[in-house]
Amino acid sequence: MAAQLFFTTLRPAEEMVDHETACPDRAVSLNSCRCAKRLACAPPPKAKFAAAFVKFATSEIPRSNMKKSYFMCLLAIASIVANAFAAEPKSTEPAKSAAYFTEMRMQFAKRPDYDGGSWLVDPEREELLKHYDDADPTEFITNSEKWLKKCPVDAKVHLMRSDVLLKAGDFTGHFYHRLVYYGLVTSIVTSGDGKTPKTAYKVVSVSEEYTVLNHIGANLKKQSLVETWDQMDVELRGKDETIYFDASVVLEGERKSMGKSLKK
Repeated sequence: MAAQLFFTTLRPAEEMVDHETACPDRAVSLNSCRCAKRLACAPPPKAKFAAAFVKFATSEIPRSNMKKSYFMCLLAIASIVANAFAAEPKSTEPAKSAAYFTEMRMQFAKRPDYDGGSWLVDPEREELLKHYDDADPTEFITNSEKWLKKCPVDAKVHLMRSDVLLKAGDFTGHFYHRLVYYGLVTSIVTSGDGKTPKTAYKVVSVSEEYTVLNHIGANLKKQSLVETWDQMDVELRGKDETIYFDASVVLEGERKSMGKSLKK
């Protein structure tokens, strides 16, 4: 469902539907939505391409006209390409690849100053986002670097910084922050399948929920907090669907933060 769409969709920050205009009481406004345009990457013709390549390497070229080493080289290449296109990845491979970012997110949630991931409504972040479309990217580049030192798991700001750095000609920075963005979001969507409360995507901030919905092009219709999970009723690909997020880490962080405030 959502996870599958995530792996087949590449969309820059400015082409995402923005559901991040939220109040502390978790209400959501869709008035700031900008664009629902989606760019999908079609899957490659796996088996047919592999079979054709092997046939070309073994049959079309006369063996008598090539040296043995050259022929064996062609066979090796054919085998590599065939395996790459014909073999489906194991379902656990994306999760293993995202393990670093999962650890990064969970460690962030263990920090003494973690308050449930309320960076969504942090005044510093809100001020930063106002400068995303500035003609001069200097202020956004400078302040987004400061913000990410404070909140390194903010996937949306990584993606926005990536786009701004590309426009500024910093290709290394662009690809680095794009990599971190995909790593963070892959970590979320491989933590479950989002189809039921028991298999909900595990998040460390409500912002992560909106980031996933933005990326897959889901239009949020209703959001409900049920026990320890967020139930998101959305319209996705013209159909009504429900996506679940495990907010237990968020709620525990909020509880601890509130307890510290009461002791002061």
